[in-house]
Amino acid sequence: WNGGTPYSAGFFDVIEGEVATRASLGLPEQTLLRATEDVNFMVAPESGYFEVFVDLGQRVEVDQPVGQLHFLERPDRPPEVILSKTSGIVCVVRSIAVSAQSDCLVWVAHEVDPSDLE
Repeated sequence: WNGGTPYSAGFFDVIEGEVATRASLGLPEQTLLRATEDVNFMVAPESGYFEVFVDLGQRVEVDQPVGQLHFLERPDRPPEVILSKTSGIVCVVRSIAVSAQSDCLVWVAHEVDPSDLE
């Protein structure tokens, strides 16, 4: 055992050298997120073309617009704005703009304290 944490490759001596941690790389502590409730997922109410308004890692509030859905079959119809159903951090954004009804468009997760996971 070389002193690595049980979750690092160095713990099992698979990789030689010092174990790199977020702190040793000058990075901030990790943020743990949880998205396990219906309010965390914004889905397409109909098929269309999704235009995203938010970035990964961005904090959003309830009812904040996260994007809008354009209707390809009805270009005369105004786009429908998709609102966040919860406050939190954007952790997933749909990368394919063309969306079918019920496709997940944006996930907004809540921060979790590591002690809550024990």
